[in-house]
Amino acid sequence: MEKIKTKGFTAKDEFNSAAATPIKVAKNSVIKVTDIMIKEKKTSDDNGEEKTDVVGYLKTEDGTIYATISGAVVEQMLSLVDILADGAQNILVVAKTSAKGREYLMLELQ
Repeated sequence: MEKIKTKGFTAKDEFNSAAATPIKVAKNSVIKVTDIMIKEKKTSDDNGEEKTDVVGYLKTEDGTIYATISGAVVEQMLSLVDILADGAQNILVVAKTSAKGREYLMLELQ
């Protein structure tokens, strides 16, 4: 996958994304998102096996960068590229429950 990002997600933001806050911290909160980036990231599991995750980063108006590996949220973020061209957006990080009882997060434009 080629890296996707909005114009305002700077090289400094990309560097700082290594220490991003997990998006679950913002669960059931509204965050004002100014920019995003989606890219692949290589990681190793406990057995040393290397894997590649697609990671989404959301930058807020106050400079906080949130990260997620949720496929559903990353899919939603692809639509945000065009929407953020009109300026920052208030986004609610919504907690949902699957039919099997697992909690997952989704984004909701406000």
